[in-house]
Amino acid sequence: MESENKAHAQFKTVVEIVGSKWNLFIIWNLREQTLRFTALQKNMGDVNSKTVTKHLRELEKNKIIKKLFTLRFIQGLSIL
Repeated sequence: MESENKAHAQFKTVVEIVGSKWNLFIIWNLREQTLRFTALQKNMGDVNSKTVTKHLRELEKNKIIKKLFTLRFIQGLSIL
């Protein structure tokens, strides 16, 4: 009985997270490639950055997506 309750609670959590229209749209857009924030926002159409940020944080908190950091160097500058 306890394992059924745990499974039910886990399923409910998944539905709550993935059931959001914006969360589904984010997952769909990231399914095959890594996107930068602005590219993702453009793919989502008429949605403001606050909404995108809110849903990205929720998905990251629940370990559905992962934020990647890369170092970029501007061409023509050097480090002394």
